[in-house]
Amino acid sequence: MAGASSPSDLLGDASLPVVAGFLARQRTAGIGVDLAVIQADLMSMTVEQKNLVRNGVDTLLHSHGHEVERFLSIPRTQPRAETEIARILKMLKPHTTAGNHLPNDPAGPNVDTVIPQFHHQVEDLMADPPFQPFGREDARVFAMARWFKGSFMQWVDPIKCPICRGTTKFQGIVEPTAEEQTDSAGRVELHTCEDLACGTSRRFARYSTDRKLFQTREGRCGEWAQLFYAFLRHAKIRSRYVWADTDHVWTEYWSPTLKHWVHADACEAAINQNMLYDKGWGKVLNLVIAVGADGFEDVTRAYVSDWDACLSRRYARGGNEKALRRVMAEMTITHRLTTLSQTDLKRLEETDSLQQAWMTDTVRRAKEAEWQQVGGRVSGPAEWRARRAELGQVVKPAYTVDRQYSSAISVLGDAIHTIDGVCLTSGPGHTSGVFLGVPHAQNANFCINVRFRITAPPGSGAADGIAIIFSPEPRLGESGFGMGYSGVGGQGDFAVEIDTYRTQDHADDPPTPHISVHSPPNAHHRHAIACMDSLPNLSDGKIHSVQLLYNGETRLLRGYLKLDGEDEVALWEAIIPEAPNEGKDWFVGITGSCGGLWQKQEVISWEMSTIHFA
Repeated sequence: MAGASSPSDLLGDASLPVVAGFLARQRTAGIGVDLAVIQADLMSMTVEQKNLVRNGVDTLLHSHGHEVERFLSIPRTQPRAETEIARILKMLKPHTTAGNHLPNDPAGPNVDTVIPQFHHQVEDLMADPPFQPFGREDARVFAMARWFKGSFMQWVDPIKCPICRGTTKFQGIVEPTAEEQTDSAGRVELHTCEDLACGTSRRFARYSTDRKLFQTREGRCGEWAQLFYAFLRHAKIRSRYVWADTDHVWTEYWSPTLKHWVHADACEAAINQNMLYDKGWGKVLNLVIAVGADGFEDVTRAYVSDWDACLSRRYARGGNEKALRRVMAEMTITHRLTTLSQTDLKRLEETDSLQQAWMTDTVRRAKEAEWQQVGGRVSGPAEWRARRAELGQVVKPAYTVDRQYSSAISVLGDAIHTIDGVCLTSGPGHTSGVFLGVPHAQNANFCINVRFRITAPPGSGAADGIAIIFSPEPRLGESGFGMGYSGVGGQGDFAVEIDTYRTQDHADDPPTPHISVHSPPNAHHRHAIACMDSLPNLSDGKIHSVQLLYNGETRLLRGYLKLDGEDEVALWEAIIPEAPNEGKDWFVGITGSCGGLWQKQEVISWEMSTIHFA
């Protein structure tokens, strides 16, 4: 090869690129002749690392000399896609540091005295494993996730007043103080007590150091994932941090039994639930990246049910698969060359090979997902399917119809009549509702059937949802996360919300989509008296149905859901709290709203009848 006949010619200047794709086996994993090229800082390398590079280049030149020469001779510019990918990876790079920054002071905070050994929990799990095959490492991680969620960490939302413990209102983002910056608080949320007589403010700093998070023991998914990741590393469990483009993060650990990286979400106390976000929460995932001491990996394929559809979405958004693989390979190879020993690199050859085999084995991954469902898991799609299996055929109370009410309705806000029914929202900032003109006594028995269709165009955000409301006055409430019903009515009134967007800052929402009963009608989840969460995607453009049966004597409300093409399932049974002074008659309506994120929300048909239970 002219001009580069020996490694010395390539490595004589620290500023020259070094072809080293063979180290991560990336050259044979889809990059082809566009070989991975890294900038090798020879001055910072050990002798062993320099020898690895030199020997590697020798091997590569011997086998692919002409391709290397051609590749290095082409001026390289960084396309926009590569720039965006590099930006994301740079943001995640701190998670490649395997150092332990948790407090370990014998006279003060000590992580070893805080994290249990989990001996009994592990034995219990091994005796009754949630899935198969299931090993001791899996049991350790599962036990730690349950303890972390149930006994150690506190979810921050809603943020309570530190003085009166009342509710607070978010005032905005403020600059961190010098002390907060010491613990790497990149931004600080300011919340003020809503009680004017109190008026206390609470600063919620978004810390990013393990030591500070260990001290505060609070946060949202970012803080939870980071600290759980630190706990896994402290326990000598091979792990990594996982980032998704849907504003959620979690972790993975290496399972010697399953022989691949395994999902672990401390927020949900769930492990090996890859379809939790896609099928359970209804999230549309486009890019999921795992990062750890071994480098970076695009693991999106493991977390989506339709990989071809995901690739189409990525392409439509300007994605470049070759650029993604190239940039990840370059950063991973650079990281491995400069931080890992030859022994570690040899070990990673086997790990990479096993992981690649699992990622591309669709049948094997589907089989593991089936076992998770059979095992009766409590989160994600397993919870949904387990409930369907346990319920079997839905048995409803028998009733006869006394009177069916007219479909005459009053239209409020942005709602418009269409050939298909009533469109509640069709763009950002819409809030609307439709109400029956005749009120109904709270002690009457009734049945309501609503057929609805929610469609989330690409990039819309799939927010926020619709609600069936029962209140003394036919009017609209708070927009956005309030879905047009929040704040209408009071004690003894209620609403059934069909929520497709998880608003944690203002509503403390559980995983979405969910269907919940709120009394009084307030969208914050502390007012929910019954809820079915982790439902399949409801913003899919298909017509689904909800039925409500209400017993006016007992104030018992039953809810049922029928998805398009699926069997009907029972949602919940809830006792509506008593209203003061027997309560005013209810106007019954359906409301919907969108904030900056939106979707098209339609009521296809709506029937209400007074009934007589057998």
